[in-house]
Amino acid sequence: MKWEAATDSSTDSVVGLRWNSHGKSAGYSDQFNYNERLGQPMITIKYTGSNVLSFDFESFSFFCAYGKGRPSNNPTAHTTSCDISVTGFVDGRNVAKQSFRFNASKHEKVGMAQAVLSGAFKGVEQVVFYTHNAPDIVATVLEDVRYTTYARVEDSPAQQPGEDE
Repeated sequence: MKWEAATDSSTDSVVGLRWNSHGKSAGYSDQFNYNERLGQPMITIKYTGSNVLSFDFESFSFFCAYGKGRPSNNPTAHTTSCDISVTGFVDGRNVAKQSFRFNASKHEKVGMAQAVLSGAFKGVEQVVFYTHNAPDIVATVLEDVRYTTYARVEDSPAQQPGEDE
């Protein structure tokens, strides 16, 4: 599986957020027309060399943040509320769609929003993410992405007759 239009976004500098596992995370942004240049952020199995037939998209954690520049090499971002829509595709057809909300707080740290996908996301080939309702958003960050893949199984060579000893 491959991420498109999303990058590694592991960082410690998000004010107002309690990380889940603080492991590897992926992020995308609408800032500076990022999505217009790179396309919509997605997870796909459709790329040269892929041996995956489909995947079941199960769950992920997420938050949205905006930044105030990079003073003294100490980038700081603040959480902001947002909605995220996830759409699943098979053979270019929309087969599943679900939306989730992240609620930020100005007064306390909040945990990442948990998104659990419905059974309609079983057997998809592509999942596209879209963040909305956050006018000052800089980034959406996804973590703890869980899925199951189904790979192509090549035909095994014909069984060779054995010899008795």
